[in-house]
Amino acid sequence: MLRPTFSFTIGSLRGDSESPVGGPARFLVERDMDLAADAARVWLSNRSNIALEDAVTLAFGDGRDGAGESTVFTGEVAEISPMLTGVRVTAVGTMNRLLNLRVAAVYESQTAGAIARDLIGRAELDVGTVDDGPSLPRFAVDARLSAYAHLKRLAVRLGFELYSDREGAVMFRALGDAASLDAGGGLLGAAAGAVASAAATVLGGSGGEAYQYGQHLLRVRAERRPARWGTVVVGGESPMSSEGDQPRTG
Repeated sequence: MLRPTFSFTIGSLRGDSESPVGGPARFLVERDMDLAADAARVWLSNRSNIALEDAVTLAFGDGRDGAGESTVFTGEVAEISPMLTGVRVTAVGTMNRLLNLRVAAVYESQTAGAIARDLIGRAELDVGTVDDGPSLPRFAVDARLSAYAHLKRLAVRLGFELYSDREGAVMFRALGDAASLDAGGGLLGAAAGAVASAAATVLGGSGGEAYQYGQHLLRVRAERRPARWGTVVVGGESPMSSEGDQPRTG
């Protein structure tokens, strides 16, 4: 019979299934590829000297012999909410540092991966799997947007995925044929055709890395939106507009 186990660290507080220090009552971990940063919530019976920005790690196990526990979250405390029955601790993943990083830089003749590694390093985060991808003649980053926003836009254009793993390392990974795009045939020049072709292959075409429903995809939703107005033409008033709805006589 399986018996789920847990272990956690929040700052100097350490507890597990055998020694539930702090009186943990509930754990909730939220992870989604569409979210910039994952999150975790822990309900405790007392605060136990927990402070904002304390490091947080959570690990779960299913109780099988020899299986051990796997890390499911790495981040830091973002909010501490007192409750009648204790305290709720909310933590955000390490990607939050990339969301808060705003820098200005210009990269010339560097690969997309090199740009990603530099920005990840500036955020003082661990670099996970980062694919180089195409070499870009020039790429500018300004402080009006976060480093995450710049990297996310680049990832979308190239067919890459930007996310952090359960250990907190940041990934910048190519999908399928996206890794073979170069500066002339990918991002620049004839970009539309090359990127569209690569994206079609990635999403299930022959020779690419297809998503499988129930394994990589858990929910699919399609929307059909009407086309936006292109132009609006407003003309002047006609002679009849000042006469109202009565026929003109005389």
